[in-house]
Amino acid sequence: MDFMINSMSFRQAVEIAADITSRKVKMNSLTCWAEAVTIEASKTGLTICGLGNNANIKVDLNPAKDGYICDKTGITTVMANDLANVMQSFVYPAPINIFTEHGYLKLISECDSKIFKTIRANKSVTHYPRLPDRYDQMVTIHRPHFIKGMQKVRFAMGEKQDYIPYHSTCIEVFENAIRFTAGSGSRFAVYRIGYSEPIITTPGKIKIIVPKLNVNNLLRVFQKINSPTLQVKYAKMHASTNVKEQITFQADNIVMALYGLEDFQSYPDVDKVLTHPHSYQICTSADDWRRVSNAIHLTNPEYIWTPRTQLTANLHQGYFEIEVNSDSSFRERIDFELESYVANTTQGKLHRPWVRFESSCLHEVAHKMYGAGRIHVCFEDQANLDAYIKNGSRTKSAILVRYPPQKLKDGSTETRTIFFGVSTAEFK
Repeated sequence: MDFMINSMSFRQAVEIAADITSRKVKMNSLTCWAEAVTIEASKTGLTICGLGNNANIKVDLNPAKDGYICDKTGITTVMANDLANVMQSFVYPAPINIFTEHGYLKLISECDSKIFKTIRANKSVTHYPRLPDRYDQMVTIHRPHFIKGMQKVRFAMGEKQDYIPYHSTCIEVFENAIRFTAGSGSRFAVYRIGYSEPIITTPGKIKIIVPKLNVNNLLRVFQKINSPTLQVKYAKMHASTNVKEQITFQADNIVMALYGLEDFQSYPDVDKVLTHPHSYQICTSADDWRRVSNAIHLTNPEYIWTPRTQLTANLHQGYFEIEVNSDSSFRERIDFELESYVANTTQGKLHRPWVRFESSCLHEVAHKMYGAGRIHVCFEDQANLDAYIKNGSRTKSAILVRYPPQKLKDGSTETRTIFFGVSTAEFK
């Protein structure tokens, strides 16, 4: 193997592959060459591949864009971190000559042939799972919106103690919108981007569940490129062609495939909560929630782990009363932003509906999904909780917070929602 290439292009490709194979994600039994990348040189282009835990990445470089010239074809495998560290020592964007010699990969700068580096190489090749020829679902979406949506709900993905299928983010593509959802089972965050023009022409919707394991790698890889679009594809397992079930992301010269999807075959229908006509839908200032959250934190720095917060609506005087179940005495209020609001009128304005929830949810309302303007707090009176759970309407027990729609510069509209379950524990 012997080729010439732009050192900056080669370095970027190596760093992208190393992000999957090395320090960011542990390896598994798919390869005996842990933390390695395979370099394949052909007359038409250069390919760098890496394999991490349930993820495979392939980066292609070509003569026209990357100054690639191949004198001798070949394939070799080297340690990803070793190669990435070596590439940091070269002057950019000067050409670099790379070839194999006596069991080593040798890199020589064209600016000064006296400057060179060597890395131990191996003729054995990492065996990568096969990419499918056909996909069962495929959609092209706006890449910056994909990055933003994944980032917005990332905090809400399930933790170790949560049900395994919740260790994921659900991406749903509708005719005129993309929705990102992540949650732990007791709390969910939803981010939606709506468009004026259709983005898919197939009937129904496309639904893809991305495991948490590689979400951070996925974001890092596709944040670094300039492509305005990103292809997202899903393929079922095809035993006859030796194709594993996989989700594939493709943009520019990068293809990243995710495997290990056995535990992520379904996701809760969040529309049952999002479309539920809550008896109480009260408009408040988003800034007030942040103010109260900060005040609680100052009063009791450990409040995030405090079991419960109680919210009581004073419909007659127009404000929420907030109490925190902690060693420190705390009571605050948030005024209603509008006089008109949706409320159950059967019991009159003197009735004070209340709801109780985990205190960590208040912090997330104020800081994780925070937005300026007015937000709507939607809930059912917890005094009736037992009755409607017995009737099978458990979705009514969710407290839903809607943030105001925001018009983006490209004409699309974003909406953010967070909802969480009530706490039935005693309040001291």
